[in-house]
Amino acid sequence: MIQYHVFRDKFDFFLYLPNYKQLFYLDRNEYETLKSSVDEKIKNNILNFYKNRITKIDEYQNLNTRNKRYGLFLCIANICNAKCIYCFANHGDYGKEKGIMPSEIAYKAIDKFMEMIPKDAEAYIIFFGGEPLLAFKEIINTVEYTNKKYLGEKSYQFHIVTNGTLLSREKIDFFYEHNFGVAVSIDGGRNIQNFQRPLINQKNSYDLIVKNLDYLLRKVKKVHARGTYFDFDISLVKIYDDLLKLGFREVNVPPDILNPNIKNTYPKLLSQLENLYEYIVEYIKVHDDFPFGLFTDHIRRIFMPKIRNAFSCGLGETTYSIDIKGDIYPCHRYSSEIEYKMGNINSGIKKINLNFSFKKCEKCWNRYTCSHGCSYNDLKLTGSSDDKNIYWCIYSQKMTELSLRLIPKLKEKHLKKILGIS
Repeated sequence: MIQYHVFRDKFDFFLYLPNYKQLFYLDRNEYETLKSSVDEKIKNNILNFYKNRITKIDEYQNLNTRNKRYGLFLCIANICNAKCIYCFANHGDYGKEKGIMPSEIAYKAIDKFMEMIPKDAEAYIIFFGGEPLLAFKEIINTVEYTNKKYLGEKSYQFHIVTNGTLLSREKIDFFYEHNFGVAVSIDGGRNIQNFQRPLINQKNSYDLIVKNLDYLLRKVKKVHARGTYFDFDISLVKIYDDLLKLGFREVNVPPDILNPNIKNTYPKLLSQLENLYEYIVEYIKVHDDFPFGLFTDHIRRIFMPKIRNAFSCGLGETTYSIDIKGDIYPCHRYSSEIEYKMGNINSGIKKINLNFSFKKCEKCWNRYTCSHGCSYNDLKLTGSSDDKNIYWCIYSQKMTELSLRLIPKLKEKHLKKILGIS
């Protein structure tokens, strides 16, 4: 039988054929038949009817690609000025020695990374922490070193993930001068931000962020808000609305899959996502932009050919993390897991086998659209990086359904923006 998935909203019924990446509207009788009937012949007749409506140009073929985008998380500060209530990094030090990365180690880290990537690859150098702006002098030194040695020889971009509380005009001007991408870690409006992301000195993080936010958004082109959705009782719509009103041109607030209460609260998450979908539908009626980054990524994967990637983040293959001692890990989140250390900048690198796609993924209707989530989350929730946690699967499937429903409602200009078509 043709693999299929049926779902509905308040008014419409949908059929999705994952092997063809095609969506169809159903009538109620067809939906009920495919949903619950035991008569396989009748089901096959319905499925074949819609399959036969797919033209050759609509068929998606498997596509083997080589990832040319490489990422280095340079964890330049193993210390933080905040104490976020959900921090996976033990409040910035990953359970290891606190400190700032010496510039000499940063230079060697850059050299090691540049050695590992092909000449035609695009390199993303991401300053991370802890809070990387506690090592601003070292960031300046590293940028100057990289430009002096590799400008014109390698294709690379600088990025930083910061809680935004230490921003100043001087730092923002530096980001502008060197074409940085800036991710500001902010969870929403004043109340939720100050509760979930308090500073160690008890000051309000929200006030310190917004102090220089307008200047950052005016000066630097590539800025987005990166929040964490921790408490599913809080309105996700309000979080997005508050962040958009601050002026962010892109907002991403993924759920905290490691939330200790997720087993009991994930139905609330699905309800909040449904509310966010309704908010987006109303937003695009009156706005030309589409600042919903998580939906952008999901819609792009729907339109992509059927790529059989084991993972999409490049874990330990095209993405690496280097800590203040020069130790190399498959990503910044694994930096606290010593057994996953891949080597050091002064030695060789050993490959670590980490799975993202499993046997049950091969049978899932969402396999060609799912990003496969976070291997570190799988490790923490299942006790093994070789097993997929069910909460990611539920979330990803819901995001695909919402994205499929959203696509017909998008204006042409929105879809072109999402797909990068000029």
